[in-house]
Amino acid sequence: MSSAGMFQTQISAIMKAAAVEISQLLEEEAAALHQEIRRRNQEIQGLKTKLLRVTAERCSVGVQVEIMDTSSFSLDNGDKGICQNPFVKSSALPNRSSSSSTWGIG
Repeated sequence: MSSAGMFQTQISAIMKAAAVEISQLLEEEAAALHQEIRRRNQEIQGLKTKLLRVTAERCSVGVQVEIMDTSSFSLDNGDKGICQNPFVKSSALPNRSSSSSTWGIG
């Protein structure tokens, strides 16, 4: 075999080995990213649950609050206030604009 042919064979083998190594690295990185995404999603769900609990505790001044599904949670509530949590049915909360007796004051 000529030296040009041997050189081409060596280059071909190196390219194949490099492609295999790059492919393995990509698979490892993809697996690590998926694991990080799962961990972050679990952390987000835990924080949503904690937010619901704290919000329900703050808004439950003698009122039973019904917690709804957390899968569609959004923090974009505008200026509705802390008791306007998207998981709390508004009918379960007293109307703040009504008389003070609703809150047991006066």
